[in-house]
Amino acid sequence: MTPASLQVTFLGTTTLYLSDGETHLLTNGFFTRPPLAQVLFGRLAPSRERIRQALRRAGIQQVDALLVGHSHYDHTLDCAEVCRQTGAALAGSVSTLNIGRGAGLPEERLYLAKEGRTFSWGAFQVTFLPWKHSFPRFYPGEIVTPLVPPVPVSAYREGGTFALFIEHPAGSLLILESAGILPGALKGIRTRAVFLAVAGFPRLPAGRERLFREAVLNTGAERVFPIHHDHFFLPLDNLPVLLPGSRAVMDWLAGRCRQEGIGFESLPPWERTALF
Repeated sequence: MTPASLQVTFLGTTTLYLSDGETHLLTNGFFTRPPLAQVLFGRLAPSRERIRQALRRAGIQQVDALLVGHSHYDHTLDCAEVCRQTGAALAGSVSTLNIGRGAGLPEERLYLAKEGRTFSWGAFQVTFLPWKHSFPRFYPGEIVTPLVPPVPVSAYREGGTFALFIEHPAGSLLILESAGILPGALKGIRTRAVFLAVAGFPRLPAGRERLFREAVLNTGAERVFPIHHDHFFLPLDNLPVLLPGSRAVMDWLAGRCRQEGIGFESLPPWERTALF
């Protein structure tokens, strides 16, 4: 792989490993995947062994930065432990950074994301853009003090939601970890690929069309990749078993992409795929 090429590996939910051979980025890093009963009635903590096994299976030894779009548990439960095991910096909201602080990450490895703020790692430029969660009443608010697991799922407050716009000499990509809609937030963004959350996708035709236009048509995307479509209450070994309802959304997206001449592709889990 030459330094100018770019590869992506899908590792469930919204976890993506991006590498150009020199710099390596990871989004969320959610590997513990506790079962639904534990999420609803128990307390949550990262599993160091499950994280270690997942990183080993994916061939991930080093991560320069771990990027987080919002702070619900299925995005941040493991983020601090992944940073500890890989040496990564943690970039996200105040809520996300308080998860890192609760795990003892040093302040110099915590990067506070704000709307429109851009960070650089190697040839990557990462901009955090304002976005909206698909379920605004799902554990809203911020994590205001360092979070020390085990804690109930409600402790993982949203902390605001970002879209991640990642620019690289090989091409740009846009990651939408939640299927909300914030009209105009992506104005002026041009990207070659969109990674679009399926969970929480609008149910009504008008809402679906509006999100597709904002995220795909208006950004000039050439390819669309669904994410957050797998059954994340099951262990990683069950990839790519889908969440109930995901197939219908993915079929709709595939059809709209065909109409517009845009590529639509589900990434095979664990396999490194050339983006451009």
